[in-house]
Amino acid sequence: MTCRPLFGILLVATISACASRTAPQPAPLAVPAPTTVEGSAEIADSRYDLRDDMVDYRQLVDIIEDWHRAWRLNDRPAERRADARLQSWVRREISEDRGEVVESHQESTESRTDAIVEGTYDAALDMADDQRDVSRVRTDLARTREIARQLSALQPKFDTGRAGPALYQRKSTLLRELQTLARQEISRDRGEIREDYHEASEGL
Repeated sequence: MTCRPLFGILLVATISACASRTAPQPAPLAVPAPTTVEGSAEIADSRYDLRDDMVDYRQLVDIIEDWHRAWRLNDRPAERRADARLQSWVRREISEDRGEVVESHQESTESRTDAIVEGTYDAALDMADDQRDVSRVRTDLARTREIARQLSALQPKFDTGRAGPALYQRKSTLLRELQTLARQEISRDRGEIREDYHEASEGL
């Protein structure tokens, strides 16, 4: 076995040390502010909602892109498969939206009770925030239902091959609106997480 000369070993070690000092280092991980136990639970719930809504959004995007691809290629079997997946997605989304309406109404009732009992400015702000959430989820549910109704009304023409360019364009517009609603939900989830961190840090 050939031994490397001592000065060669020292040279390699010196170069390696210099390289390690000059190479870009990964940015340190952001450490969230300390939180209360209650705040941590709320943050965990909000993160779960975000993950769930992101899964739903990706599934919807896949369906919409598959449908548009089938439209461009005039691939009727692929279009029917996308339609079946879309109908399943919409039914599930409406069911989830109903659950959110019930949950947000319960939270609004609790915060209203807290505002009455505590009589503080912060409690009043929480109540107002929860009331806005109730209004928002009800609006989302109503709009999702309306889009579903319009899609259902159009579908017989597609099923029988009687849909022309205008109907295809109308359906495309409705699908993109559905996608926008799902994307807005993700943005609100992220805002909720930021708000949860802020409230939890204030409670320390």
